[in-house]
Amino acid sequence: MEVLRRREGGREGGGEWVPVPEVGDSFVVNLGDLMGRWTNDWWVSTMHRVVEEGGGEEGGKRRQAMAFFCNLPAKVMVECLETCRREGEAEPR
Repeated sequence: MEVLRRREGGREGGGEWVPVPEVGDSFVVNLGDLMGRWTNDWWVSTMHRVVEEGGGEEGGKRRQAMAFFCNLPAKVMVECLETCRREGEAEPR
């Protein structure tokens, strides 16, 4: 079972842990901080954990994870995409 932490208390979370509801034939996508920067925090990263449910492989549901990491060179400027700036916002925050 996937659980996430509410963002109360700022970027690091601090809120309660809540289960992610299971929706058949769907994916759970956890985003990193880079997506938050690109989208002006329209899409944000969430602290999350996976909790084993049902006693392992014999009693639990099958779960698969696939990770993709985007490691940019240190000299690359990461800023808000122009299309994600709010109305009247000249510069990304």
